[in-house]
Amino acid sequence: MEAKSEVTKGGYVCGNRLESRISGLNKIFSKRFSFVLTAILVVSLFAALSFVAIPSVQASPDPATIYINTTGWWREGGTFNSSSTPIQAAIDNATSGDTINVAAGTYTENIVVNKSVSIVGSGSDSCIVQAADPNNHVF
Repeated sequence: MEAKSEVTKGGYVCGNRLESRISGLNKIFSKRFSFVLTAILVVSLFAALSFVAIPSVQASPDPATIYINTTGWWREGGTFNSSSTPIQAAIDNATSGDTINVAAGTYTENIVVNKSVSIVGSGSDSCIVQAADPNNHVF
């Protein structure tokens, strides 16, 4: 009878060993699963970030001077660009920090200044800007 109880005890011991082994395997698989899952997430994150446009920092070009007369505009040392709205055309083609030098004359336009530029006229008695659309702003 004692042998029978030992077998029974042995069965429990064997059962505990089996449970211990299963528990150990669960830990191993759990660690491997965590590692694989982490690896998949990291790879997915890198793949997603590779499609995101990250703006690069670029140095701003040196401010330039744009010259205007009643028939068009040009950059210092550049070619003449004919325009019926030379002030607006110069603003559209300027970059922030540029200076726009307006020559004497009468200019008929409604101007939208949407960047940081300096507009310098030849004087209030010789440089006149009037609205093309009198119901709208001049500047």
